[in-house]
Amino acid sequence: MARAVGLMLASCFGIAIAFGVAATGGVSAGAIAAALPVLLLAVRSLMLGVWIEGTGIRIVSWLRMYRIEHGDIAEILIGEYSGYFNRWADGDLMSRHVSVLGLAIGREDRLFPATAMRKSTARRSLPAIEDALRANAEGMGSRWEGDNGFD
Repeated sequence: MARAVGLMLASCFGIAIAFGVAATGGVSAGAIAAALPVLLLAVRSLMLGVWIEGTGIRIVSWLRMYRIEHGDIAEILIGEYSGYFNRWADGDLMSRHVSVLGLAIGREDRLFPATAMRKSTARRSLPAIEDALRANAEGMGSRWEGDNGFD
């Protein structure tokens, strides 16, 4: 879902820039300057995701990449979305219908808003992530590449 939102925003801004260029009849420095963040948004949205690598998990969000080893994770959680698109509100329509990946690391629960997905996708995918992560930590060499809900 996060991937789709990023691509949708980049497309809308890109179309607006294209209409602006068509209306003025030429490409200005302002249009080129506006196109750069649009391009960066589109490229970064394609990089979002969750991967099991070795004995750890890699989570790529909008601004950072997190690498967490299996031994540091006490539990994999499903949380309600609370982020930029709903102004970090809890209990609103979006948070009730959109889930995110969460990890219990030590005594802290950490939610990753860039992993936004439908609740049905979370119920299906997150247990598979947990199983693959456990299998890798036990040396069985499983790899999770299932539907991660980011499309």
